[in-house]
Amino acid sequence: MLYSDAERLVDAARAAGVDATLDVGEGMLHDYQAVADAPEAVAATDRGAAFLRGAAGWS
Repeated sequence: MLYSDAERLVDAARAAGVDATLDVGEGMLHDYQAVADAPEAVAATDRGAAFLRGAAGWS
């Protein structure tokens, strides 16, 4: 997904009342989250997991 596509998707989701977050890794390569041992990837994965836990109602 391209950045502009992601922006439109998040905007549309928010307009529909969905709790949507766009987490952008400024200056990072595309799919940097796939580099499992990179600190930025670990932090991004942790943020995503925290968002999903909150959305699911898990603490």
